[in-house]
Amino acid sequence: MSAPELKFPFARELQEQHDAVRAAARWFQVDVERERASGCVSGREALAFLQMFREQLIRHFRFEETNGFEGGLGSSDADIQRWARELVGQHRALEQRLDVLISRLESGDDRALPVPLLVEWRTFFGALHRHDAEENALLLWIEQET
Repeated sequence: MSAPELKFPFARELQEQHDAVRAAARWFQVDVERERASGCVSGREALAFLQMFREQLIRHFRFEETNGFEGGLGSSDADIQRWARELVGQHRALEQRLDVLISRLESGDDRALPVPLLVEWRTFFGALHRHDAEENALLLWIEQET
């Protein structure tokens, strides 16, 4: 899935950030599945990736929020404002979920990771994907309104 073609000043940067976040998430998911199939997912490697990914994701979220979803937060349309605020709330919830996953890795050892944690990762990345789709829909709506 790719971000919509937008006319906003921040569109190119947003597109690049979305592409980078998506690529990192896909790479991690494929890597984890490959390692899981071989019987060993390294906790140390997963922790290093998730810490780096968290920094990338936080920068991306703040970029969107600083730019107000290019007018969504300041829109005169109450529905667009509400939706943009909900997306900011989703940012915080996703950050918290990722922090929990990271803390579980930090408190564990480097042996093969338990299946429930791998399931939680899959659930987290699924939620991130749905959030991304909602953002795209909002940006398309804003574009149509302007």
